[in-house]
Amino acid sequence: AASPFAILRMSKHKVAVIVHGGAWGIPDQDVPSNLGGVRLAAEAAYNMLAKGEAAIDVAEKVTRLLEDDPTFDAGTGSYTTRTGEVELDALIGSDDANFGAVAAVQNIKNPISLARAVRDRTPHILYVGQGANDLAREVGIQECNPEDLLVERERIRYEKLKQGASPDQLDEFAPIKDESAHDTVGCVCLDQQGRIAIAQSTGGTRFKPRGRVGDTPQWGSGAYCERGVGGAAATGHGEYLARVLASRQAVDFLRSGMSAEDACKFTVQMVGNVGGAGGLIAINLDRHTGEPHVGYAFNTPRMAYAYRVEGHDLFVGIDHRNSVSHNKRPLTCGGSTAPLPNPFQLSSWALAMRKSPTHGIMGQVAEMRKQGIHVYDFGVGEMSPEIPLPSPVKDGMIQAIQDNKAFYSPAAGSPVLIEALIDDFSRNFNLQYDPSEIAILPGPKDAFFKACIAVLHPYPTGNRRRVLTFAPIFECFDNIPILLTGLPPVVLQTDENFLPKLDEFEEVLRTDDTIRLVIVNSPNNPSGAVYSDLIIQGISRIVSQYPDVLVLYDEVYRTIVYEQPASTHFRNLIPQQTICIGGMSKELAATGLRVGYVTGPSAIVATVAAIQAMSSSCTSLPTQLGYAKFLNEDKDMNWRKDIVNQLKVRRDKLISIFNSSESLKTCMPISAPAGAFYLFVNVSKLFGKSTSNGVIVNDVDVAEFFLKEARVAVIPGSLFRTAGYVRICYSRSLEEIENGIGAMERAVAGLC
Repeated sequence: AASPFAILRMSKHKVAVIVHGGAWGIPDQDVPSNLGGVRLAAEAAYNMLAKGEAAIDVAEKVTRLLEDDPTFDAGTGSYTTRTGEVELDALIGSDDANFGAVAAVQNIKNPISLARAVRDRTPHILYVGQGANDLAREVGIQECNPEDLLVERERIRYEKLKQGASPDQLDEFAPIKDESAHDTVGCVCLDQQGRIAIAQSTGGTRFKPRGRVGDTPQWGSGAYCERGVGGAAATGHGEYLARVLASRQAVDFLRSGMSAEDACKFTVQMVGNVGGAGGLIAINLDRHTGEPHVGYAFNTPRMAYAYRVEGHDLFVGIDHRNSVSHNKRPLTCGGSTAPLPNPFQLSSWALAMRKSPTHGIMGQVAEMRKQGIHVYDFGVGEMSPEIPLPSPVKDGMIQAIQDNKAFYSPAAGSPVLIEALIDDFSRNFNLQYDPSEIAILPGPKDAFFKACIAVLHPYPTGNRRRVLTFAPIFECFDNIPILLTGLPPVVLQTDENFLPKLDEFEEVLRTDDTIRLVIVNSPNNPSGAVYSDLIIQGISRIVSQYPDVLVLYDEVYRTIVYEQPASTHFRNLIPQQTICIGGMSKELAATGLRVGYVTGPSAIVATVAAIQAMSSSCTSLPTQLGYAKFLNEDKDMNWRKDIVNQLKVRRDKLISIFNSSESLKTCMPISAPAGAFYLFVNVSKLFGKSTSNGVIVNDVDVAEFFLKEARVAVIPGSLFRTAGYVRICYSRSLEEIENGIGAMERAVAGLC
């Protein structure tokens, strides 16, 4: 059976390249030279990639070609500053976030090679001005005569400037005219190993002030790439491209499932929304097939570009084709993405959703077992049947069915269950609710979905419509925002203990007025991290400053805490800004019974209930009554404490095996999770190891290695937006844990 991670692991990738020569008002007389320049560069790059050269090497070589072409504003042919000097910027990087850049450097014919030296030969990422020239001498890159970089075209323009022409008439902020120049060269390359590299080089805007630096040398603004996702490079108004982190934004769109074409289009629209103009090129890997696709978009009068994908012909363009109007400017986009068969015109937002990694693993394991292959399944977050469903739930459901209670409940849920929850919240969690502040739904995922429908806006009503959350994240947090708003969530990375960095969170809310919903998941799936009182108080303090921002607190694993749980709750700190979701799925080993809840301000809960009435009508009444009977019989939480104790035995067994194994302890260091029933293991020390499948380069390779060599199913951390880890679910039998981790240990011992 095909691996669920096939998109990220191919023995030999098809190669692809896209280059640009700048997005601006290219005059008619310069069209042939611009087209010829990008054609030559794309052809050369493709031929090198097809021969097996590495993307990073090709990116440098093709950018040198463009720098040496006097047609373009990069290297030879660059624009001058207002004082007649040439100051150059460049950046080159790869999809492992290893990059180097130079800015405001003078007398260097190929600044892209100096940026490569920063990347490869220093521990730093950016050298500026004279310091960059000093580095050039240290690494043996010769300086050139300043006159060598000036072409006749720019000499004439500079002479006119000296004779009294105002530089402001040709300033980068002037209205776009045919003669306005905002030129850069760049490329995105994909090699046979599936590695992506980007490169950008520019002389900046014409007659810029000395020391002015735009987006080009800024990672995330001028260019950005991410392994297994794609890469993008921007050109145009550097100040405006940097304001929206254009290249990073495009890759975020790619990660959300957008095509390269749409990612470029929507990013250029964002640039236009803040008053800028420019273009974008991108390459992505189709998540379903692993095929590479390219895309481009621009809202300037012209942009020179060329691309080729293996199996397809070279394509070269410069003018608008089938453009649409956006902010009074024509916007053109295109690319190599083959349209998927879509006879029913399915929602592009729905098609952009990622497939569930857990369900993908379930299918893979089922298929292998069907073939008679034994698999140790540590992939899916499931307790049953290893930990049995508490008998009060069974008794309550059976009694309800025998009493013919199979009719509709109110859309908001059975009053019997709501009252049981109110008592349980108050007795065991110090939370006070009114019945109007609780709604019962068919499972926690459904509760999350309908709560998001209630508070997120598909199109801007004011600025706030985006979701923010903290890595690592559960799959729904990635997909549901896309389905409802078309926008991926803002995902903030956490510290080494998977806890939020409050200063970074505070800064994002201060500077980004698009955030509507902050998702907090503690205990966390997949890391097992439990947020402390200080963190909950800190998030509450920050959010309280923004009345239009809400917290959605996912407390599905609320009872599965091995140490002292937090005594603070968002409900008690910012009640009018807090929505909570939970249910009995994880608490009671009842994932298939599908009962969840939403709590929060009554207006929000009433909206959720109205959505329920128009969709699923209500939650299964026998299941609701089974949950109510359980809560009424488990007032001291003894049933739930027993489940936690059973999980703790398994957690401690797993940790003991890891700590007693030299190979596991060395190559896969762990720390004990404080909650939930997952171990999130750092596997980065396995990167670079050779296996029968090739060299391990990421956590997806690690997961496939374990599945193939040890018959152990785990889930890569990159699918939870935290690369370099794998998730191990330990709600299994002690025998399964011992044998499965033993198989994993033997596989690792062969590598380390």
